[in-house]
Amino acid sequence: MWFGTTRLKKPGPISYSVGTFLYSETADHGTHITWTYSFELNRNRFPGYLGGVGDFLFRVGFLDRQYAELMRGTLDGFKTTAESRDQSELSRRKEDGVFEKMTPLQV
Repeated sequence: MWFGTTRLKKPGPISYSVGTFLYSETADHGTHITWTYSFELNRNRFPGYLGGVGDFLFRVGFLDRQYAELMRGTLDGFKTTAESRDQSELSRRKEDGVFEKMTPLQV
């Protein structure tokens, strides 16, 4: 599990964010990643000062678009790295004469 918190120094629309990555093994020895996150809007800035309406605008204007794109790109990067490591390990084992079945590396 990885946990991170960001508190921004410059006052802006976001007061802070918290994110957690939870890694678990799947039945086929792969990796399932659960990414949870939370943002606290600055209630003294737009859109936070709009209350629930501001929360909605933040979600549809940022979370569902820009942040969702960042999330997909990050998870794709994790997958690419894991698959690259699998291929590197397979090549090394073939060179060493080891042909046993490999299980995916845990990222």
